[in-house]
Amino acid sequence: MAKNRLHIVNQKKKKSATHCGTITSEDIRLMDNAHRRRDRIESGISPVSGTGAHGGNKTAKNRKARRDGKVSITKTNW
Repeated sequence: MAKNRLHIVNQKKKKSATHCGTITSEDIRLMDNAHRRRDRIESGISPVSGTGAHGGNKTAKNRKARRDGKVSITKTNW
């Protein structure tokens, strides 16, 4: 039998109907950093991701190739 316990859920505080959210300077900084990192990875010059000329050994490059293959399959529109 289930125990009769109260399950209290904190309700979200409602804001006005026209409020769409606030973007702080911290949010802008994080989004900017993510955008720059994505650009570095896509251009192939991010040594952290193992894509650059000096990034990663044979194992890291093979791992990246496998992952890129899986990502390309999941992004394919069937």
